[in-house]
Amino acid sequence: MVLHEAASDKTGGKLVLAGLATGGGMVEERGLMFLAVMLVAHFAVDFRTSSWREYWRQLRLLASGLLPVFVILVYFKLMLAPASDLATLAGKHPLVAKLADPERYLLIATEVAQRIVPHDLYGFGFVLALAFWAACARCGTARTRGVALGALTFFLLFMGYVAVYVVTPYPLAWHLATSIDRVLLQMWPMFVFVYFLIVATPDEILRSSAEAGRKPPGVGGAN
Repeated sequence: MVLHEAASDKTGGKLVLAGLATGGGMVEERGLMFLAVMLVAHFAVDFRTSSWREYWRQLRLLASGLLPVFVILVYFKLMLAPASDLATLAGKHPLVAKLADPERYLLIATEVAQRIVPHDLYGFGFVLALAFWAACARCGTARTRGVALGALTFFLLFMGYVAVYVVTPYPLAWHLATSIDRVLLQMWPMFVFVYFLIVATPDEILRSSAEAGRKPPGVGGAN
């Protein structure tokens, strides 16, 4: 979808591919959540600058890629797969009390902070490397809508995971301890992708340097 935003022709092939790729991740419930998050982010970014007609055209292209996998998934869910344990157990526990319990939010925040805040030299070094690259590298090429789409999808997906933990029917401490590392690891590629949407990638810097070196003297500023 980011490639579609950056393309000049807007033919729609990349949106079909995005729908197909999204469908491939829908074999689990988190894939369905990602689909919902992606559609919300796409609406928020594209609807402001697109007409209703163009917006619906893009949705149809996404759906055309998604449909083949979606049909198989619906058949599997209805005919073969057992009911989700989260869905089955959630109905037996009061959700309002969980949503209003500040201790659940504090426990989730504590577990997440323990994993993303550096606690050793390796972690601090990694954060400093990211900050150093961002400070030295210029911003990426013009792709504001792509940055907005990627960052909003990342944020909404993270908040979706938080919401699942808040209302989980399992003991919260156990659920966090047995899944939070996997959840954060699954979000890591998206973080790296959004990071390099914001800052220039190494190949962009090399290409820019090569183009600047090919300019004749006196072009592009004082020598």
